[in-house]
Amino acid sequence: MDKEMYRPLGGLLIREGVQPLLPQVDTLLFDVDGVLIDVSGSIRMVNFQAVERFFADRLGWREVSGIFTQVELELFKRAGGFNSDWDLTHAVVLFYLFKHIRYDKSGMILKEYPPSVEEFTRAVAARGGWLRSAESVIFGMASPDETARIYSLWDRAAIQRTFQELFVGDLCEEVYGFRPEWYAGPGMIRCDRAIIDLKRLPQGMKLGILTGRTAGEAKVGLKLVGANGQFVPGSILTEDDGIKKPHPTALKTLCDRLGTSSGIYIGDTPDDLTTVEMHRQQKSAPMLSGMVLSGPGGEAYRHHFMERGADIIAADVNLILDLFRAQGEAGSERNSEWKRAQRN
Repeated sequence: MDKEMYRPLGGLLIREGVQPLLPQVDTLLFDVDGVLIDVSGSIRMVNFQAVERFFADRLGWREVSGIFTQVELELFKRAGGFNSDWDLTHAVVLFYLFKHIRYDKSGMILKEYPPSVEEFTRAVAARGGWLRSAESVIFGMASPDETARIYSLWDRAAIQRTFQELFVGDLCEEVYGFRPEWYAGPGMIRCDRAIIDLKRLPQGMKLGILTGRTAGEAKVGLKLVGANGQFVPGSILTEDDGIKKPHPTALKTLCDRLGTSSGIYIGDTPDDLTTVEMHRQQKSAPMLSGMVLSGPGGEAYRHHFMERGADIIAADVNLILDLFRAQGEAGSERNSEWKRAQRN
């Protein structure tokens, strides 16, 4: 989309034609990671560490530090369908297991052998994204013997368990319902930090969450940043509900629960924007897209969001909250003026 289709307003970029729709919005829906919570020191670190620890501790590989990087993570995110950090980790491990079997090498040296992460994620994107496409690409290249050997090492339960224990550590029983077996120290979730300033929430609006976290992860994360009391029962849709972003019914489910007339979903990744686009194909409440640059992708996503026609682009969620607070205050002032006029 042309850059001229956006106009700046108080630190925001608002797509042409969107501002008149803002007074109709009665519901704010949020992603969690990168929107309400800064996860740069928590779950993002687990993305990298889980891959390294699986290879080092489970398979005995050496020289694995840095085998998966932030740049490569964003390539997976752009491929689409990797909102689930478990699926993302499964795909990364699968990618390197293929190269390990094919070239009989392990560790960082595998980066020197084809395909590159960029080539792999491009092929995954061409098949529509998601873990299933990653499997299709890998097993489409692998011989029957290679496939069997990859499956013998691709222990998805162990990969997920590694991720979970690194993420929540001694909170495993509270969050997942099991006791940690491998790592029982403080989990990286304790490094979650609040992005949202709760004092800037507009009054009188319905609030909801659509997140790739599990219910337990969301509960602990929101509690750690002091936001757990802001959301009424039924207003949080998580991985446990079985509806993954960007499935078209995800936002509709929340809108139906909350009685939304018109809403905005505030996210930080291409999948979050796709979630809004998919929602618009449903017979449901109108939905705007508010894309923030406070997630791991950061400023690099600005052009991507503009090209795809995101309705609002902001540095962080608080600027969008300020926008709706201003709308509410302006509406209250107009209502007061009308009442005064009626008395006179």
